[in-house]
Amino acid sequence: MDDVEIHFLTRAERERRWRRDIKELAKELIEELCPLMVAPRRSSAIPIEINALCTLHFYAQGSYQKSAGNDTNLRLCQSNVSFAVEEVTAALNTSEMLIKWICFPHTQVERGDSGYPHQPWLQTPILNAPDDSPEAKYILFHVWARSTVEQCIGLLKATFRCLLKNRVLEYAPFKCRCIVHACIVLKNQ
Repeated sequence: MDDVEIHFLTRAERERRWRRDIKELAKELIEELCPLMVAPRRSSAIPIEINALCTLHFYAQGSYQKSAGNDTNLRLCQSNVSFAVEEVTAALNTSEMLIKWICFPHTQVERGDSGYPHQPWLQTPILNAPDDSPEAKYILFHVWARSTVEQCIGLLKATFRCLLKNRVLEYAPFKCRCIVHACIVLKNQ
């Protein structure tokens, strides 16, 4: 693992990033979403900005849609919250957004260890590998990769409480997948 370098942010660096003006981040997100969403036609329709903020509230709080709508700044009924979550989630799941904000490693350098290239089939640890063997090195990298993935999932769950185990997304699997993708896009922005 000596030839693989991972940069983890220090607590101070994380705090500086989190202190970015939240209003500015919301504006940037809304500007990016506007071309991907249908603008309201009726004067009484809910603006895209409110739909986006309502959806962010739902993702972050992780409770039911009704409580997201009951926020003192939003005041939306559950059906409007449901529509907002569906519409914004769909916009965040467009190929344009997914390609821009979710990147998988494509080269050996991006993948890490060039001695063990990525294979298309499932890779599992090799039990009882002798010390200093290639299999032992493989196990070391496997454990490192799994730890990295678990850290990423933990960061997502800490940021987007709707993904927590005790706050089950009570939707069809396809919609759950879209919500997870949307949270990843938002986390990567």
